[in-house]
Amino acid sequence: MSRAEFGSGWPFTVAEGTVSCEATPGGDPLTVFAAPGGSRYALNEVAGSEELGDIREVLDGRIRGFRAFALSLCELPAAP
Repeated sequence: MSRAEFGSGWPFTVAEGTVSCEATPGGDPLTVFAAPGGSRYALNEVAGSEELGDIREVLDGRIRGFRAFALSLCELPAAP
């Protein structure tokens, strides 16, 4: 994803990055923005997100839409 694709809707100070969803050890969805160079930032706050960078370090707008998009990528196993 990039500023070129989103124009004025791009909420980050870096020009591009990737958005993903991962499961925490507790099974919660952790949405992640990965910036160029490998820095990773949590888009949501769940147990396990404290190990990632603070998204405010690269934030220059509202991430609500990006958080929703990242959550749509989640394919977590159902709880037993």
